[in-house]
Amino acid sequence: MTTHRKYNVLFLCSDNAVRSQLAEGFASALLADLVVSYSAGVERGEIDPLVADVLREHGGNMTSLFAQRLTDLPMVAYDVVVTLDDAVRHVAATITGTPLTIHHHFADLRDVAPTPSYEDRRRAIAMLALNIKDMVADLPRYLAALPVEQH
Repeated sequence: MTTHRKYNVLFLCSDNAVRSQLAEGFASALLADLVVSYSAGVERGEIDPLVADVLREHGGNMTSLFAQRLTDLPMVAYDVVVTLDDAVRHVAATITGTPLTIHHHFADLRDVAPTPSYEDRRRAIAMLALNIKDMVADLPRYLAALPVEQH
C-alpha cells in the first residue's frame, strides 16, 4: 500500500475569528486522513465564543481554535489556499509556491448584523457553519485535480 503525504490547506479570511476557524475545524475533522489544515487572517481578531459550540454541534474539531495572522503561521508549503472573503482574495497571490487557490465569499457576520441578539448571532453562525462544512466536504474534488508530482 502506497502512502502519500497529506495536503497542506490554508483557510484565509480577514481576521481568523469565525469563517476560517470553522473551515479549519471542519477540515481537521472531516478530512483528517487527507489534509493538514491551517487557518489565519490578514489581521488577528478575537474568536467568537460561539464558534466552538457550533463546531461541536456540527461535527467539527475544536482542538486548535486560536486566532492568528498569516504572518504568525509556520513556514509551510501550502498545496491549497482557500480564501473565504473577497477582501483577502488578492493575498493568496502573495503566498509563493501555492499550486491551487480556491475562492469563496462568505459574508462577514458583522456586516450582516452588527449588533444581533445572542440567538440571532448563534443562528447566523450555525447557518454559516453549514455552508462552510459543505465547502470543506467538496475540497477533495479540488485536491484530485492537483498534479500527482505536487502531492
